[in-house]
Amino acid sequence: MHNDTSLFPPRCCDKPLPIEFRRERVPKGSIKEFDIRVEELSASNRTYCSNVGCSKFIQERRINGTVGTCIYCTTTTCVVCKAEEHQEELCPQDEGTILLQQEAEQRKWRQCTQCKNLVELDTGCFHITYASRIICLHQKLR
Repeated sequence: MHNDTSLFPPRCCDKPLPIEFRRERVPKGSIKEFDIRVEELSASNRTYCSNVGCSKFIQERRINGTVGTCIYCTTTTCVVCKAEEHQEELCPQDEGTILLQQEAEQRKWRQCTQCKNLVELDTGCFHITYASRIICLHQKLR
């Protein structure tokens, strides 16, 4: 396969060639690779495996929310920042996360050390209200 992405999609007289016309000319053993490459070059937000030893394209059907799973090595990648999945934490480059952090800073909210939810001091020393109005899981277990 050719790696010059500027040649995609293939054209004749400045008009893209139909996909089936192009597919007919691909050797039978390379059709699956061709289809994945077409999907890759057509994707608006390309995501590649964050595992440096792999770095394969992650197909859109392998993306769930903001996490893509590589079919080759099973590494999970954040589709927002393209780094390894953040597990239980929010992506620091996500627009919603940035807005939430700005709001939290303005309202002087802090993060619970156990569950990581945002909390605000309500009154006194230990009267804490969860900013998200969600009851902490670790408090339910007590």
